[in-house]
Amino acid sequence: MELQMSLFHVTENNEVTQGSIQKKLGCPVKFWHYVPKNLEECPYIIIMARYTHNHPPPPLSKIPTAIQNDLKNIIAEENILDLTARRLITLMYFLINLRVFLKKISIHNKN
Repeated sequence: MELQMSLFHVTENNEVTQGSIQKKLGCPVKFWHYVPKNLEECPYIIIMARYTHNHPPPPLSKIPTAIQNDLKNIIAEENILDLTARRLITLMYFLINLRVFLKKISIHNKN
């Protein structure tokens, strides 16, 4: 079943067509999550999936503004405005601040 939309799209052949919404099909994939009782002793989680997805991946989403602001503050406080992606990953003090930040998010999300 398809519903017609008022929006138009350009196809790969440079033709303009009216968009349509396709009815969602149930995805057959099943997930199992195995979490140890003590994550500090065994810091691993097993995620198993069975079957194949019958749909494309979801669209990308934006990073929440609060997280963007916190990361920008960390970078500004460390005076690393000329930071490249490679240096960002390898700088130890950034990683330490990032761990603190992620713990704060984890604690916040549990409440």
